Amino acid sequence: MHFRGHVAAVGQYLSTASVLLEAQSYGCIPVAFDVHFGPREVIKQGETGYLVEYGDIAAAAGTVIRLLVNEELASSMSARGFEQAQDFTSPAISRRWQETLDLARGNQRALSVLGLLEPPLDCIRFRPDGQLEVDIDREEKQLVVDALHLVISARDSQATGPTQRIEPSEITGDGARFLIPAGTRSAANPAAILDLSLGLRSGSAAMTIRLGPRSKPDLLPYLTAYGNLSLK
Repeated sequence: MHFRGHVAAVGQYLSTASVLLEAQSYGCIPVAFDVHFGPREVIKQGETGYLVEYGDIAAAAGTVIRLLVNEELASSMSARGFEQAQDFTSPAISRRWQETLDLARGNQRALSVLGLLEPPLDCIRFRPDGQLEVDIDREEKQLVVDALHLVISARDSQATGPTQRIEPSEITGDGARFLIPAGTRSAANPAAILDLSLGLRSGSAAMTIRLGPRSKPDLLPYLTAYGNLSLK
């Protein structure tokens, strides 16, 4: 081990700022160079400490002097820093780890259920105002769905045009209804085929699932180029 004494060049990277947290836990107010990562995650500028420009020794010294002569400022900042340091104690960190693991387990279950869902297309209606009304059914009633929306996207990855997102116009215990605006087709690439999917979110687990009938029908209706109804 070599003790080199004072070293003028201080690194500009600090992975963790544990020394600052330790200081705050004893009521000390950190004044640190604004190096990458560590201090920025701990110090709330002007609230729990001060960050000064890297290498600006005069600014650091001036900040320390200001704290020494302003007892009220130092006392309030010390209290806030001490309170913040409690968020990084071993019990607090263990509690957050447990909460994260619990959330991950819940998301794993939600994703496994979402992956099995095939929300059936229940009904399509042509409205007089030109909008297309799409009803979908919910198969899994026990899964808490926090949000859902209709996604309209071009099938061909080469086709340009934004993905369109439509929020439900009505939600019931059995399903949801969406209104597709009359101008949806004209807003997309004329050569693109538009596919409809359903976006689902349960907790922080999310998935997008293609829409279709409950089972592949023997009769497949479609509209001709002239708008006439035909069957395949």
